[in-house]
Amino acid sequence: RACASPAYPPPGPNCPRQSTAVIERAGPWVPAMSNLLKGVSSLKVKEVPGFVSKYAGENLTKNKVEGRLTSWYHRYKKEHIDTGSFKPFQDLVVGVFLFSYVISWPKEYAHYKHEQEAKLAGGAAH
Repeated sequence: RACASPAYPPPGPNCPRQSTAVIERAGPWVPAMSNLLKGVSSLKVKEVPGFVSKYAGENLTKNKVEGRLTSWYHRYKKEHIDTGSFKPFQDLVVGVFLFSYVISWPKEYAHYKHEQEAKLAGGAAH
């Protein structure tokens, strides 16, 4: 059987244990999320909010978040900006699209709801 995912293959006879280079490339948040998921998986449902709150308090400090963002930025600059890659432009376009979608969503949703109410009342949609 082939590996499920080439980026994160499970260890097995056909898939050697993933290297730490894959995790480092994925980002500094991967080990933190992995530890969170491991901790949550062994708890009962009612214990999860307290665990997540404690975990967030320990791992989402200003210094840790700032350090992770700084290391992400330096790695991103080294891999994409300094090499003249097209990816920063692509990321910018996607970011602007998502931002404009989030900003315009409330108005579009209000228009949609008004249109639905008009249809239910028997009126014209426009």
